[in-house]
Amino acid sequence: MSTPKKITAGLFAAIKRLQADGAKQKEVEEYFNISSSTVSRVYRSDSFEEYLDETAARASAIRAGYAKKDNPPPEPQEVIHRHEQSVTIIANHYMAEQLAAQTKYLELISNKLAYIVEELAGVPAKKEM
Repeated sequence: MSTPKKITAGLFAAIKRLQADGAKQKEVEEYFNISSSTVSRVYRSDSFEEYLDETAARASAIRAGYAKKDNPPPEPQEVIHRHEQSVTIIANHYMAEQLAAQTKYLELISNKLAYIVEELAGVPAKKEM
């Protein structure tokens, strides 16, 4: 297909002259470097004004078709990506030993603090019966 070309009254007359002389549409397309639909409209028209009216009507129909789209483009939606992560700690033998040792030391510290508080507060010792 060729680039759009404005059809003037002189060009219209030349195309009509070629049509009268028996030129095929394909020959006119190649000679004037215009589209086949333009040549068809010129061949169908009896006058330049009729060609202009048909071209204007075609352009209006095309614009109306674009304006009446039933399916407007969808509005962009916000996309939310959620990344959920979980961490699993697997305690091996070494870790279990370390936790046991830590628990033992915490128990010893707790006992010593309790003894110091009893000595400082002067809490009477429990008597056995």
